[in-house]
Amino acid sequence: MGQELLAEFVLKVQKNGSRLLKKRERIMAEEKSQAYIRAEKRVEAKLGFYKNLAIYLGVNLALFLIDLFTSPGKWWFYWPLLFWGIGVLFHFIRVFVTGELLSERIKEGMIRKELQKEEKGEKNDA
Repeated sequence: MGQELLAEFVLKVQKNGSRLLKKRERIMAEEKSQAYIRAEKRVEAKLGFYKNLAIYLGVNLALFLIDLFTSPGKWWFYWPLLFWGIGVLFHFIRVFVTGELLSERIKEGMIRKELQKEEKGEKNDA
């Protein structure tokens, strides 16, 4: 009788342990997939910046050549170079200096607040 109870207890512990392991594996898989999604967003942001920079350099080189051959002595190419360059600088700061997109941080903060409100509401209902 005592051995049967012990065997039953061991089986229950093993089942609960395997359930906990499966739950832990699911949580880890979710965290990995969320980390992957965040990394993918960062890579897309960096590629977007590099694309913007390449277009900026190409177009401004073309504008410089047009300016050089059509109106030597009256330089105007630096105006688009300057103002578009300011935009490229802000894009650089957003991608490489601030890290995550600011809108993502704001969005995550708002989601956390909403979840906290829901948790408080559930505690009040109980």
